[in-house]
Amino acid sequence: MEGRPFSHSQSNMATLDQNGTLMNHLAAHGMYTQRNVPQRFAQQHPIPAQSRQSLIKPQQQRYPQMSSTSSLRPRPAENRKDVFTWTVDEVVNWLCRNCSGDISARYSQSFRFHDINGRALMRLDDEKLERLGVDHPNHRYELLNEILKQKLRFHEQYFKKAYHSAQPPNVSTRVPVMSNSVFGRRDY
Repeated sequence: MEGRPFSHSQSNMATLDQNGTLMNHLAAHGMYTQRNVPQRFAQQHPIPAQSRQSLIKPQQQRYPQMSSTSSLRPRPAENRKDVFTWTVDEVVNWLCRNCSGDISARYSQSFRFHDINGRALMRLDDEKLERLGVDHPNHRYELLNEILKQKLRFHEQYFKKAYHSAQPPNVSTRVPVMSNSVFGRRDY
């Protein structure tokens, strides 16, 4: 039986498979997940409807309904604080909200120790994260992705404010401008 993952004999394995309890045996020993169920096995041994219903979790458990006064609700863009004015505590809160639990648990103290405020957060790159102690490349990648998303949100907010604050020109006094661009003639 050397080299085999189980200490069962061939006949015992066949009995387990025929009775449909092989998956239960594997699951009991931590060797089975839902992802590695062979299609043929799933067709030969369908799960009874009662068991299937107990496997399905209600939506309410996964996504609890939130009240209208919840603080987790996204704030309108006008009320959001500029990321460049964030304090160290706000950066750590952002880290906990947007990054995986492993990353926020590992690096929140480092962000506090190095006084990473909003302005410093926006200037972080791969090399600076490595100097902060973020040694794992996947962690740096996830952090840089979240920082990039935050930069995009900031720029979107900035341009929306600029667009809404600019007064549109008066249509009656507007002079048509013609352009002979490389891409063709355009009227503005």
